[in-house]
Amino acid sequence: MKYFLGIDIGNTKTQYALADSKGLIISLHKSPETNHQGIGKEEVF
Repeated sequence: MKYFLGIDIGNTKTQYALADSKGLIISLHKSPETNHQGIGKEEVF
C-alpha cells in the first residue's frame, strides 16, 4: 500500500496529513509556524 504525506508550511501554522492510497487520512498534525522567514533558520532546525 502506498502512503501520501501532505505538508502545509505557513507563517502562522504548519499542518501535516498522512493518507493511504484509498484517501483514508491516517494522521493529522498541527503545530506553530516553521517558516524560516518568520522564526529564523535556527528555530526551524
